[in-house]
Amino acid sequence: MTYHFFPSADQSVAKVLQEQIEKHQAEEKELIKRRKELEAAGVKLPASEKSVIAPGFNPKETPEMFVSKIA
Repeated sequence: MTYHFFPSADQSVAKVLQEQIEKHQAEEKELIKRRKELEAAGVKLPASEKSVIAPGFNPKETPEMFVSKIA
């Protein structure tokens, strides 16, 4: 069995999701940087929990519903 994936003509959903992923990654890097600065200054912080790739995402929603919620 072979699968072939082709890009959709409408890339608006993919574009919005990619922007949100990049924004989240940048925020994560900033938080890691801040955490290291605080720990270097002697502040004790609780262990961080594993992050979620798309906060607020409900697998039962369609991609369009998710995009309209975050847009």
